[in-house]
Amino acid sequence: MVYYKYKKEKLEEKFLENKVFLKKIIECIKRNIDGEDDIIDEAMISYFNSFCEFIIDMCETYLVSTENYVPNKPGPDIIELFLKVRCEMMKSTIYTMIAILIALLLKGITYEVGGFNFANAPLFSLHFVYDCIILVAYGVTIEYVIQKIRANKDKKLRKDE
Repeated sequence: MVYYKYKKEKLEEKFLENKVFLKKIIECIKRNIDGEDDIIDEAMISYFNSFCEFIIDMCETYLVSTENYVPNKPGPDIIELFLKVRCEMMKSTIYTMIAILIALLLKGITYEVGGFNFANAPLFSLHFVYDCIILVAYGVTIEYVIQKIRANKDKKLRKDE
Protein backbone atom coordinates (compact mmCIF):
# COMPACT_ATOMS: atom_id res chain seq x y z
CA MET A 1 0.00 0.00 0.00
CA VAL A 2 2.86 2.35 0.80
CA TYR A 3 4.38 1.74 -2.65
CA TYR A 4 1.16 2.74 -4.42
CA LYS A 5 0.84 5.87 -2.27
CA TYR A 6 4.46 6.74 -3.08
CA LYS A 7 3.91 5.99 -6.77
CA LYS A 8 0.74 8.12 -6.84
CA GLU A 9 2.49 11.04 -5.15
CA LYS A 10 5.45 10.68 -7.51
CA LEU A 11 3.15 10.62 -10.56
CA GLU A 12 1.26 13.69 -9.36
CA GLU A 13 4.59 15.46 -8.85
CA LYS A 14 5.77 14.41 -12.32
CA PHE A 15 2.46 15.53 -13.83
CA LEU A 16 2.87 19.00 -12.35
CA GLU A 17 6.51 19.13 -13.52
CA ASN A 18 5.49 18.15 -17.03
CA LYS A 19 2.86 20.86 -17.21
CA VAL A 20 5.76 23.25 -16.60
CA PHE A 21 7.87 21.45 -19.24
CA LEU A 22 5.11 21.87 -21.82
CA LYS A 23 4.87 25.58 -21.01
CA LYS A 24 8.65 25.86 -21.36
CA ILE A 25 8.57 24.08 -24.74
CA ILE A 26 5.93 26.55 -25.93
CA GLU A 27 8.05 29.44 -24.64
CA CYS A 28 11.12 28.05 -26.44
CA ILE A 29 9.16 27.83 -29.69
CA LYS A 30 7.96 31.42 -29.30
CA ARG A 31 11.46 32.72 -28.55
CA ASN A 32 13.20 30.80 -31.31
CA ILE A 33 10.82 30.71 -34.26
CA ASP A 34 13.65 30.72 -36.79
CA GLY A 35 15.64 27.98 -34.98
CA GLU A 36 18.79 30.11 -34.94
CA ASP A 37 19.55 29.90 -31.21
CA ASP A 38 21.21 26.56 -30.44
CA ILE A 39 20.91 26.98 -26.67
CA ILE A 40 17.13 27.36 -26.86
CA ASP A 41 16.96 24.42 -29.27
CA GLU A 42 18.90 22.24 -26.81
CA ALA A 43 16.68 23.37 -23.93
CA MET A 44 13.58 22.52 -25.96
CA ILE A 45 14.96 19.05 -26.74
CA SER A 46 15.72 18.53 -23.05
CA TYR A 47 12.19 19.54 -22.03
CA PHE A 48 10.75 17.29 -24.73
CA ASN A 49 12.86 14.32 -23.53
CA SER A 50 11.57 14.86 -19.99
CA PHE A 51 8.02 14.95 -21.31
CA CYS A 52 8.57 11.70 -23.24
CA GLU A 53 9.93 10.04 -20.08
CA PHE A 54 6.75 11.10 -18.29
CA ILE A 55 4.57 9.54 -21.01
CA ILE A 56 6.53 6.27 -20.83
CA ASP A 57 6.30 6.28 -17.01
CA MET A 58 2.53 6.76 -17.18
CA CYS A 59 2.23 3.89 -19.68
CA GLU A 60 4.36 1.64 -17.45
CA THR A 61 2.24 2.50 -14.42
CA TYR A 62 -0.95 1.65 -16.31
CA LEU A 63 0.51 -1.65 -17.52
CA VAL A 64 1.66 -2.57 -14.01
CA SER A 65 -1.75 -1.74 -12.53
CA THR A 66 -3.54 -3.87 -15.15
CA GLU A 67 -0.98 -6.69 -14.75
CA ASN A 68 0.14 -6.42 -18.37
CA TYR A 69 3.65 -5.09 -17.74
CA VAL A 70 6.52 -6.84 -19.51
CA PRO A 71 9.93 -5.87 -18.09
CA ASN A 72 12.97 -4.85 -20.13
CA LYS A 73 11.05 -3.30 -23.02
CA PRO A 74 12.20 -0.08 -24.69
CA GLY A 75 10.03 3.03 -24.49
CA PRO A 76 8.33 2.75 -27.90
CA ASP A 77 7.38 -0.88 -27.19
CA ILE A 78 5.94 0.11 -23.80
CA ILE A 79 3.78 2.78 -25.46
CA GLU A 80 2.70 0.32 -28.17
CA LEU A 81 1.75 -2.31 -25.55
CA PHE A 82 -0.14 0.33 -23.56
CA LEU A 83 -2.14 1.33 -26.64
CA LYS A 84 -2.90 -2.30 -27.47
CA VAL A 85 -4.08 -3.13 -23.92
CA ARG A 86 -6.10 0.07 -23.64
CA CYS A 87 -7.75 -0.52 -27.02
CA GLU A 88 -8.76 -4.06 -26.01
CA MET A 89 -10.21 -2.79 -22.73
CA MET A 90 -12.17 -0.10 -24.54
CA LYS A 91 -13.56 -2.69 -26.97
CA SER A 92 -14.63 -4.87 -24.05
CA THR A 93 -16.30 -1.88 -22.38
CA ILE A 94 -18.11 -0.95 -25.59
CA TYR A 95 -19.36 -4.52 -26.03
CA THR A 96 -20.59 -4.56 -22.43
CA MET A 97 -22.43 -1.26 -22.97
CA ILE A 98 -24.03 -2.66 -26.14
CA ALA A 99 -25.12 -5.76 -24.20
CA ILE A 100 -26.68 -3.61 -21.48
CA LEU A 101 -28.53 -1.44 -24.00
CA ILE A 102 -29.88 -4.48 -25.85
CA ALA A 103 -30.89 -6.06 -22.53
CA LEU A 104 -32.78 -2.89 -21.57
CA LEU A 105 -34.48 -2.88 -24.96
CA LEU A 106 -35.44 -6.55 -24.70
CA LYS A 107 -36.65 -6.02 -21.13
CA GLY A 108 -38.91 -3.23 -22.39
CA ILE A 109 -40.21 -5.45 -25.21
CA THR A 110 -40.85 -8.27 -22.71
CA TYR A 111 -42.84 -5.92 -20.49
CA GLU A 112 -44.85 -4.62 -23.45
CA VAL A 113 -45.69 -8.13 -24.69
CA GLY A 114 -46.44 -9.40 -21.18
CA GLY A 115 -48.38 -6.30 -20.18
CA PHE A 116 -46.20 -5.70 -17.10
CA ASN A 117 -45.94 -2.26 -15.56
CA PHE A 118 -43.41 -2.09 -12.74
CA ALA A 119 -42.71 1.64 -13.06
CA ASN A 120 -44.06 2.43 -9.59
CA ALA A 121 -42.94 -0.77 -7.87
CA PRO A 122 -41.30 -0.16 -4.49
CA LEU A 123 -37.60 -0.86 -4.13
CA PHE A 124 -36.79 -4.43 -2.98
CA SER A 125 -40.28 -5.69 -3.77
CA LEU A 126 -41.02 -8.90 -5.65
CA HIS A 127 -41.56 -6.83 -8.79
CA PHE A 128 -38.15 -5.21 -8.37
CA VAL A 129 -36.49 -8.62 -7.95
CA TYR A 130 -38.27 -9.89 -11.08
CA ASP A 131 -37.13 -6.77 -12.93
CA CYS A 132 -33.50 -7.42 -11.92
CA ILE A 133 -33.69 -11.10 -12.86
CA ILE A 134 -35.02 -10.27 -16.33
CA LEU A 135 -32.38 -7.60 -16.88
CA VAL A 136 -29.49 -9.77 -15.67
CA ALA A 137 -30.68 -12.77 -17.70
CA TYR A 138 -30.82 -10.72 -20.87
CA GLY A 139 -27.51 -9.00 -20.09
CA VAL A 140 -25.62 -12.24 -19.42
CA THR A 141 -27.10 -13.92 -22.49
CA ILE A 142 -26.21 -11.04 -24.78
CA GLU A 143 -22.72 -10.72 -23.28
CA TYR A 144 -22.21 -14.44 -23.91
CA VAL A 145 -23.34 -14.12 -27.52
CA ILE A 146 -21.05 -11.12 -28.10
CA GLN A 147 -18.07 -12.98 -26.60
CA LYS A 148 -18.78 -16.02 -28.81
CA ILE A 149 -18.98 -13.81 -31.90
CA ARG A 150 -15.68 -12.14 -30.97
CA ALA A 151 -14.01 -15.52 -30.33
CA ASN A 152 -15.16 -16.85 -33.70
CA LYS A 153 -13.96 -13.68 -35.41
CA ASP A 154 -10.56 -13.96 -33.70
CA LYS A 155 -10.34 -17.64 -34.67
CA LYS A 156 -11.04 -16.79 -38.32
CA LEU A 157 -8.40 -14.04 -38.25
CA ARG A 158 -5.80 -16.42 -36.81
CA LYS A 159 -6.73 -19.06 -39.39
CA ASP A 160 -6.29 -16.53 -42.22
CA GLU A 161 -2.82 -15.58 -40.99
